[in-house]
Amino acid sequence: DWVGAFKDGLCVGSTKWTGEHTTIPVMGDDGHGYTDGYMLPGESPTFMVYDASEDDMFTVYPYMADGDLAFSLYNWVSIELLLPEHSHFERQLVMGANLISFYVLPLESTIDTVFESCEESFASGGNPPFARVITESKAAYYDPETDEWIGSLQYIEFDKGYWVIANSDCDLSMVGFNYNPSLEYTLHMGANLISFPAEGAISITDAFSDEIESKIEGIFSEGNAANNSENGWMGSLLSFSGGNGYWLIMRDNMSFTYNFSNYISISDFGCMDIEASNYNSNATINGNCEYIPPDLFLFNQSTYQSAYYFENVTINGISLESEDWLGAFNGTVCVGARKWDTSQCSSGLCEVIAYGEDDWTFGYLMNGDIPSFKIYDASANIYYDAVPSQEFPWSMLSFNFADNLDTIVEGCMDDTACNYNPDANVEGGCIYNLDCAGVCGGDAEYDNCDVCDDDPSN
Repeated sequence: DWVGAFKDGLCVGSTKWTGEHTTIPVMGDDGHGYTDGYMLPGESPTFMVYDASEDDMFTVYPYMADGDLAFSLYNWVSIELLLPEHSHFERQLVMGANLISFYVLPLESTIDTVFESCEESFASGGNPPFARVITESKAAYYDPETDEWIGSLQYIEFDKGYWVIANSDCDLSMVGFNYNPSLEYTLHMGANLISFPAEGAISITDAFSDEIESKIEGIFSEGNAANNSENGWMGSLLSFSGGNGYWLIMRDNMSFTYNFSNYISISDFGCMDIEASNYNSNATINGNCEYIPPDLFLFNQSTYQSAYYFENVTINGISLESEDWLGAFNGTVCVGARKWDTSQCSSGLCEVIAYGEDDWTFGYLMNGDIPSFKIYDASANIYYDAVPSQEFPWSMLSFNFADNLDTIVEGCMDDTACNYNPDANVEGGCIYNLDCAGVCGGDAEYDNCDVCDDDPSN
């Protein structure tokens, strides 16, 4: 790696980084043409780092400087630290599970330092389930008795995503330093819990090169998913955004960096639907919108998620309106719901996330359980039981696809029966016998006078 001193974008000195006590020469304009535009007395240089492993440059700032940074001949300045840009990080946590990541961290990124602002929330539980933080292969829980984090997870990292389980709502905030957004991620086949290393956003379709995209099966965020099909991305997850964590489901091992060529500033990004609970009146580029579910579709966020996609969702064969809802159930317990507005989903195909059972979601789905579904007709304020054309057992971070989901129509589904109903999706009993009057399952029969009727008196 290298460190350089600059004036208005012009390099005025550089050196290869050799560790502590590395000396960076800063050169002035000596009146000869080859130093034209170099430092003049009283001017202060800026500094940049070249990260050789990432082949990228980023600005750093001097901290705890002993001496005057203003240029003068034969001046010596001792700088304790050269650090990335100093920034503020804030993320609203709700009671229960939150899938987050960090684009800003303090120098000492211990778990107690990073989550200090939410300590009161974490301590409010008192008894298990304790507040905890989980990442891929590591976890820690907060013990309010000892005021300590216990577990293998003791440091927070820029490249990781984290499930944070809070005992009450809180504002997670800190002051720290931005990391290089060109950070390289090394991923393995299967599920990888990673960060998004910038404050703003990029769309999923812009985030990867074609080669990298071909190795991704799908992505989960908190409550949303995107599947990489042969016809392109589909699902409600439209973008990566700062402060959120993501599960990338990989078909193969690979390394990648996010493509920031179409980066969206945080000031331009947000939900543009005025009906949404997270509507952002300043947004010019639409992000994921959130809505308050109808009463029977209320649920808690779980750390265990699975996506169920339906190409067609109908009430008696009529497609849902954008204000209607689809809910997933385990028995009588709602385990996930989505407002079924297909215009908000990639390729016009939406998913409902069905959640698994953890400490905050008792009675939710477990491996092998098959969810049932209900439809809420918003205009009529009516709930309908619904049946999928295919059923899939629940498993964590899986993508499941069915052609159709329709309200229940009971009837005979055997086309050899006389009461066969081609619209039926739930078996209601079949009849195979016609009476003498040609009535399916009728009671008419021939009497002694050779008359076909159902009058037993004659």
